[in-house]
Amino acid sequence: MRCKNCGWENPAGKSKCEKCNAPLSGSMIDHESHSNYGREGIREEHDSLRSTVRESNVFNSVNGSQGGNKVCENCGYELAKGMKVCPACGTSTDGAKNEHHQSQKSKSNYCPKCGAELIPNARFCPQCGQTLRMGTVGAWDNPQHDEFCTLRPIAWTKEEVQYNPITYSGQVIVLNRENTDPNNQTITSKEQAILTHENGAWYIEDHSERKSTMIRVSKKTKLESGDIIALGNRLFEFKG
Repeated sequence: MRCKNCGWENPAGKSKCEKCNAPLSGSMIDHESHSNYGREGIREEHDSLRSTVRESNVFNSVNGSQGGNKVCENCGYELAKGMKVCPACGTSTDGAKNEHHQSQKSKSNYCPKCGAELIPNARFCPQCGQTLRMGTVGAWDNPQHDEFCTLRPIAWTKEEVQYNPITYSGQVIVLNRENTDPNNQTITSKEQAILTHENGAWYIEDHSERKSTMIRVSKKTKLESGDIIALGNRLFEFKG
């Protein structure tokens, strides 16, 4: 039975409203003069049940839910647990779920380890190198949109093993020990180097404390002032 005072839908057999303690049958005038229903400031008799529901909803939306329940996003009516549709205005409560899913979606744009903002389709965090999951794509699709590269570890002289290439994708890739050679202590665990994809080309920048990122020259290579050249085990600074 619906309460004439606050509009709450009560289970059958109740003599008083389980929400505001008002009698569910008979006149409420005498009761109101001696009791506080938990809604101070609302004392005048309402013209209709509709106005009663509407005014109590305004009270809830301003002062918050007294019972700790959610309120309707459309009219402010306090919703009982399990209600999927607002009994006052008929609005679906799925809006709360949609808001939750949107919040979860926005969280997926940030690294779960360090909180850094992620670039779409990145497989590794650009700040900490955390491995990221990629959603399932079509078998013949190219999810990286050409912004991917590979690094194949080269075995040492007496190391009898054939390494497979490691694939990286994204516009900015942080290389570190974890995502290149996990057991190699000469590679820093933080940021060894940064790979960036700009205007269809790849660039590398050393970020290691010991400045130990080098490129083996296999073809004519452009030099800029300040470049460090490794000749054997000796480093040279180039000025031009």
